[in-house]
Amino acid sequence: MDEQVQQKDMKKDQEDNVIWEGKPSLIRKIGSIDIVLVPLSVFVFMVMSVFEYNLIMLCINNNASPIVWFLLLPIIFLYFYSIYLLFGRFIYEHNLRKHTSYIITKDKIYIRRKNNIMEINPQKFKHIKVIKKQVNNGTITFSNKKYNFNHMFIGTGLDIFKIGGENRALKYIDDVDSVHQLIKNMI
Repeated sequence: MDEQVQQKDMKKDQEDNVIWEGKPSLIRKIGSIDIVLVPLSVFVFMVMSVFEYNLIMLCINNNASPIVWFLLLPIIFLYFYSIYLLFGRFIYEHNLRKHTSYIITKDKIYIRRKNNIMEINPQKFKHIKVIKKQVNNGTITFSNKKYNFNHMFIGTGLDIFKIGGENRALKYIDDVDSVHQLIKNMI
């Protein structure tokens, strides 16, 4: 019971100090990475489908040992990964955007994804970078490294892997320049 009261008090404090509140844009444009990934994933899907079918038939007809069946696992992995590259990354990306919201208060930034809340203190980060994807729409990333390559995967559906650590970013924000100015004023 005490915990519920504390959560309500915290929520009330956040509401009193909210400077900006928003959600990521749900519109996804075809990016330059899609020009490479879509044909590549179609090719891999087709090759792996034929290759997998032929290997399975070969194993069935020759009564292959379990070791040979075990060697099929990487091919099956590539087969399903190509399906993810074709369709899954778009579904993942849309679902992530749909269930994400951002709150900027006087001293902190909150990123909420479903029931998970990430708290960002902008004063602790040396580099706050704006990446514009479209006119007046973009992403604001927070990092202590001058060169952070996490932003390369934003918007591709490949950021599911979070290469290089957790990706602290306000993604796909409309009117990104004004939000960036609010954050600069916080610091």
